[in-house]
Amino acid sequence: MLPRILLADADAFFVAVARQIDPDGAGRAELLIVGGRSDQRGVVCSASYEARKFGVRSAMPTARALRLCPQAMVVPVPRQACLDRSRQIGAVLARFAPVVAAASIDEWYLDLSGTERLYGEPLVETARRIRAAVQAETGLPLSIGGGTNKLVAKLAVELAKRPPPGAERGAHVVEPGEEAA
Repeated sequence: MLPRILLADADAFFVAVARQIDPDGAGRAELLIVGGRSDQRGVVCSASYEARKFGVRSAMPTARALRLCPQAMVVPVPRQACLDRSRQIGAVLARFAPVVAAASIDEWYLDLSGTERLYGEPLVETARRIRAAVQAETGLPLSIGGGTNKLVAKLAVELAKRPPPGAERGAHVVEPGEEAA
C-alpha cells in the first residue's frame, strides 16, 4: 500500500478572511494588503493576487509595499477570524481523512493512506470533493496537492495554484512513479 498524502493550502488565506469579514471595505478592494497599517511601520502578512502583480510579497515592509502599489488598501490581520476559519477548515478536512495535521494556520496535511477502497476514486477526485466541501461550508478557496509523501504534496500544491496552460486549477496529484517528472 502506497502512502496517499494531500496538502490543503488555503489560497491567500489572510486576504480571503479579511474580505469575508469586511465585505464593504476589504471585500471591495482589489488591491489589498493584510498586515500592518499604512500610517505605521509594519510587515505584509499577505497580499491579494492583484497586489502581488505589483511585486508586493509577504514579509515585506508595509511602507515598501505601498511604494510598489500605492493604490492598495491596508488592513490589519483579523487574528481571531483567521483562527476561527482555520478551525472550521480543519473540521471539514477531518471528515475526509483519518489523519489531519496542521502545518500552519492555513495549511494541513491529510494522510489518506488505506482509504482507496473507502472512496473508490482517484486521489485527485477526492481532492476535488474536499475543495468543494471547504468552499461550500466556509466560503474560502483552497488548493490541494497530493502524492506519496509530504514533499511531493507540497510541490503538487504549487502546481495546483499555478497550473500549466490547459490544466485544471485547484487540485493536482502526482501519481506514484511520476515524482521525477
